[in-house]
Amino acid sequence: MQLLICVQTLVMCGPFLNVYTVLDLLRSPSYVHPCVPRGIKSDVTFVVNNEDNVKRAQQGHQNAFCDDCGAWQDGRVFKAYILRSNRKQIRHVNGVYCQRKIVNKKVVDVPIEPQPAAVDVIELVRYYTRLKRDGQYQRRVTWTVEYGGVALYEYLGKFPNTVAEHGNAKKCAREYVRTHVDVLGKIKQTLKESHSKPRDVYEHITLHGGFCCR
Repeated sequence: MQLLICVQTLVMCGPFLNVYTVLDLLRSPSYVHPCVPRGIKSDVTFVVNNEDNVKRAQQGHQNAFCDDCGAWQDGRVFKAYILRSNRKQIRHVNGVYCQRKIVNKKVVDVPIEPQPAAVDVIELVRYYTRLKRDGQYQRRVTWTVEYGGVALYEYLGKFPNTVAEHGNAKKCAREYVRTHVDVLGKIKQTLKESHSKPRDVYEHITLHGGFCCR
C-alpha cells in the first residue's frame, strides 16, 4: 500500500475527536474529499462527500462507507445530541431530552424543562468499527442530517502492515479490499445491458470508470 499523499487532513494525537470539534468540522470544512483518500491512514481524519449515503437513506438502503483499508468488523452506532442555543451536550433517554446530574451522590438523567423542540437539537450519528485483521485499528464515521452532504472519517491507531486475503481466495498476495458500492452498481447495470462476462465488466469499470476508491 502506498503512503498517503494528500492535503487538508487533520492528524489526531490521542482518542477520537470530541463532539464539538467534530461538529465544527462538519459545519465548516476547509476541504471536502470526494472519497476517502487511498493509502496508509494512521491517526488521521478527513471530511468526505456523503451525498451518496443521503440518497441511499432516501431509498431505504444501508450506508456504505468505502475505503481501501480492507475488511471491517460489524460496527456499532451511537448518537450524540447538542443544543443549538448553547452548544451543550445532552442525552436522549426514552424519547425525553435529559441532562446528566449528580443527585444524592448518584449520576442520573434529569429531564430538561421545558423540553426543547427537535429542531433545536443537533443529532450526531457516529458509526464505530474495527479492522478485522487488527482490532486495535479503529474507524469512526460521523454525520448529521444538519450537514448531511459530508461525513467525518477518523482513523485511530497505526495502520497494520499485515495482509489479509479474501476468504475465498486460493492464491493471492494482495490485500483484500471490498469493491466500492458504486462499482458494484455499475457492474450490475452493465450486465443487464450487455452479454459481457462479469470479470471483463469489472476490469473495464475499475480501469476506466473514474472511481476514486475501490
